[in-house]
Amino acid sequence: MKEKYLPLCGRYKHCQSYPLDAIIEMSKAVGREIRLENLLKGIIEKTAELMDCDRCTVFVYDETTNELWSYVAIGIDSNEIRFPLGAGIAGDSALTRKKVNIPDAYSDSRFNREFDEKNGYRTRSILCCPMINVEGRLIGVLEAINKNTGGAFGEEDEVMIECLSGCSAIGIERTFLTDKYIEYKKNQEIMSFAREIQMNMLPADFSTIACGSNAEVYAFISPATDVGGDFYDYFFVGDNRLCFAIGDVSGKGVPAALFMAVAKTLFSTIARGGATPGQILHRMNQELSRSNEMMMFVTMFAGILDTATGLLTYSNGGHNSPYIVFGDGKIEKLEAAAGTAVGLMDKTVYEEAAVTLNGSSAIFLYTDGVDEAKDESGRMFTVARLEAVLRGIAFNSLRGMADKVLSEVAGFTAGAPQSDDITILTVKLNGRAIPSEGGLYDRSFDCKIDNIPIILDFIGEAAGSLGFGGSFAFDVKVAVDEACTNIIDYNCAVGCKIDISVETNGQDFIVAIKNCGEPFNPTTVKPPDISLPLEERQIGGLGIFFMKQLMDKIDYESKDGLNTLTMVKRRPINTQSEVNLQ
Repeated sequence: MKEKYLPLCGRYKHCQSYPLDAIIEMSKAVGREIRLENLLKGIIEKTAELMDCDRCTVFVYDETTNELWSYVAIGIDSNEIRFPLGAGIAGDSALTRKKVNIPDAYSDSRFNREFDEKNGYRTRSILCCPMINVEGRLIGVLEAINKNTGGAFGEEDEVMIECLSGCSAIGIERTFLTDKYIEYKKNQEIMSFAREIQMNMLPADFSTIACGSNAEVYAFISPATDVGGDFYDYFFVGDNRLCFAIGDVSGKGVPAALFMAVAKTLFSTIARGGATPGQILHRMNQELSRSNEMMMFVTMFAGILDTATGLLTYSNGGHNSPYIVFGDGKIEKLEAAAGTAVGLMDKTVYEEAAVTLNGSSAIFLYTDGVDEAKDESGRMFTVARLEAVLRGIAFNSLRGMADKVLSEVAGFTAGAPQSDDITILTVKLNGRAIPSEGGLYDRSFDCKIDNIPIILDFIGEAAGSLGFGGSFAFDVKVAVDEACTNIIDYNCAVGCKIDISVETNGQDFIVAIKNCGEPFNPTTVKPPDISLPLEERQIGGLGIFFMKQLMDKIDYESKDGLNTLTMVKRRPINTQSEVNLQ
């Protein structure tokens, strides 16, 4: 700073404190605005005043195009000005990141006279200064033209414009950040709304299926981003046909979410029209493959469960094979009827397969966000780990099954970010007696006293389905109640189950009860002497006595650690007549 600057009041340009006061004035100007257009106007007005020049322009750097642009300038009545970095005097200042002080613009080859000639203006002196932020990133260029006192801009002006450029860079960058934040919040609000719409498209009230029906459903979905491409659906078509599907659209984000919405709508529309699983996938494929320039597709499994018979008919369009989980350490992978993803080739034919579920099994469906979930080192959860979890599940509820799998996945990933959408869909018959091949009704129960009512419901439903009702079924249930209670109280080993099968040869109602506990033959128990007064009778044996009275035949066998109690009750002739009359 030259000696002529004296520590005076700061109100005049010859005062030493004038540059500081100018910075304060500029800071106030840029601090009042958050809209970029208004801010730029404030910057050029304050710069023209403080620099005592005829015109001033603020050029903002566009990183995406590597250009400088400005639609605000004192003395200019025109649309946006835009030119590449390095072009002209302002462009050279931005490129070199140095101040440029031109005493005579017309003598500098970088100056373009086109504007002057068009508007009748005469540019004499130019002073440009790059605007750089604290990280050293280019924000733009501040340009002053034609000093009002005549002649060139001096050293004091160079100091001043450098100070003003620093303030302006801070203000402009703040508006950029503010705009980005506002845009982010808007997008966040839009995506949140989109997520809500997408989630509302998926059925979530699982009680509507279980209540009054012969089936139970539970599902879970967690998109990796605000919206995703996974989906599931289920609904009844008629009284006994439960249609369900799970799908995974290629890609993520908004495109996948839009494609998902179309796919789910098509599934619902086609399935409700009475189509079979193979027909559903075929017709969906035809629709989705039309005008599919982005080559998007959906892997999908579609099934229809007849809840009256337990027959599951299904078709697979390139999706992960589901599992039948039996709850006793056994699982079965449904690998039949595997086809290609839906939406790629319009002439694809999708095969169908069928399997029969019973009341002790459930179907587990999932998307690859489960088996391909990654830990922090990039290792995947894998199908093998999933199968190990499913084998170890002794599920009491579908939600418990899903929660167990999700818990294992979460433990494996251990805080790593979710890499893909995760979706699980589980379906089972709601504890009803469903015959397997040959008309055999069978089900496995945990060895718990709380399961006695469930066991008796199973016996009653099987008896009714086989044509044995009324007092006949009541007698059988009393005998089974006594037998199973004795097994649970005295014979069940840790982890042991009670396996019950029911069948008929037309005349006999046959119940076989198996368990792996301590051997005990109830047929050898001596019947109590019921002629004696109660206080004189020997304790025990009364329940087994009633079993023998209610059933026509009871056999016991213990072989290879398995106890089998077989009870037979014959159908009276008059009972058959009563059933036929009913």
